[in-house]
Amino acid sequence: MKTSSNFHFQVGEFKLIALSDGAFPVSKDFFFANTPQDMIEHIPDQFHAPLNFLLIDTGKQKILIDAGFGEEHLPTGGGICCVSFNKRG
Repeated sequence: MKTSSNFHFQVGEFKLIALSDGAFPVSKDFFFANTPQDMIEHIPDQFHAPLNFLLIDTGKQKILIDAGFGEEHLPTGGGICCVSFNKRG
């Protein structure tokens, strides 16, 4: 089931939501550093990479997974956790 830019799915008893926080511009060289060229030749030199989080609802706990890039690479990213989750408690 897809709602807005979030994707809901289930694995066993766990309910999961892939949450989108937009995208940010990157170069192919940055995003795919050390990747063989033949694997990425079809990808444009510049593109927007998605910012996604995974929310897992076990029924007893809610676990948010965010590997993140940090402030150094994303001066305008990361708003979903600071704004949306604070509103929800």
